[in-house]
Amino acid sequence: MPVNARIQDMRIASKISFADEDNEFDGKYLSKGQMSALLEYYHACTESRRKEFLEMFFFAFHACGLRVVDVMTLQWGHVNFEKKELRKIMIKTNKRHVIPLTKPALNILHRWQKERAGS
Repeated sequence: MPVNARIQDMRIASKISFADEDNEFDGKYLSKGQMSALLEYYHACTESRRKEFLEMFFFAFHACGLRVVDVMTLQWGHVNFEKKELRKIMIKTNKRHVIPLTKPALNILHRWQKERAGS
C-alpha cells in the first residue's frame, strides 16, 4: 500500500455520500475551552507540518476569520507592520479588505518572517 494511502486512512474520515456534509456543521463554534485545548495541542505537537497548519488556523482566527485560502496566498506586501493591518483582495469575493491585526496575529507573522527570511 502506498504511503499516501496509509496516511489518508489514518487522518481522513471516510464519507458514505456527499449528503452527509449537510449534517456535519451544527452551527456551533469552538468553545474557549476547546480553543485552549487546541492551543495546548499546538504547543505539544512535534510534527512541523501539522504545527504549520495549526498556525495558519490561529492566524486566520486572530485576523478576523480569514479563509485558509487567503492565508495561504498571503504575501509580505499585504502586511503593514507599522499600521498593524493587512490589505488584501480576498480570493472568494474578489474584494479588497483592510484587516486589523491583533498582537497574536502579529506574533505569528513575525515568527513566519524569521523562518522564511527572503521569501
